[in-house]
Amino acid sequence: MIISSFMAILRFAKKIRKNSQFYNSDLVANAIKNAKEEIFITDWWFDPEIELVRDEKGSWIKLKDLLIEKVEKGVKVFILVYGNMETALPLGNYQNIKSLKNHVLEKHKENIGMYAMYHPDFRAQAEDGVQQVQWAHHEKLVVVDQSTAFVGGIDLCIGRYEVHGTYPLFDNVEPYQFPGQDYFNHYAAADWKVPASRADKWRGPWHDIACQVFGDVARDVSRHFVERWNHCKREF
Repeated sequence: MIISSFMAILRFAKKIRKNSQFYNSDLVANAIKNAKEEIFITDWWFDPEIELVRDEKGSWIKLKDLLIEKVEKGVKVFILVYGNMETALPLGNYQNIKSLKNHVLEKHKENIGMYAMYHPDFRAQAEDGVQQVQWAHHEKLVVVDQSTAFVGGIDLCIGRYEVHGTYPLFDNVEPYQFPGQDYFNHYAAADWKVPASRADKWRGPWHDIACQVFGDVARDVSRHFVERWNHCKREF
């Protein structure tokens, strides 16, 4: 599906909110919940199984459930992820977006508004003998209704949730703050799909930052996503 483009000019932001907590503050989750028309997402690493809402009462909500609920209400969701080579970098991006789309298809028997692309698709090129990967899409964007956007260094994936201020190295008492794959260490993990051992491995704290922008600046971010989506779509 090609997205209709639009014109925009460079603008200064009238309202910017910086937040290194990202997940902890529910900013992204609340923006998705309030979406009325469309959601744009691009990531280097995308995992819809992450718990995007985590409150102290134990009411946790997965990203996939938030997105599927919005699609069922008529919101269009567009997801563009980095097409990594799994043999070199086991992110699971292809299977993650395929699984998300299948959840919608299994329930509704047709695609009612969940669109995803895996780019570049090195799987096909590798079959022709192309072995070297010298670059990667590294953008992390979430845009809602072309009116608010999150721009920064935080993917929607495992290992990014954090308890800011304390950055705990260990989490050995239930209920866990970092369940399953969220107990993760990028540098010690032999397989990124397998959780670290709580008994003898420390987790890798994550410190990064993202900005939430609004209004005309968010619309410019939307325009960038649309242009990139359409460029990748035309390659197929």
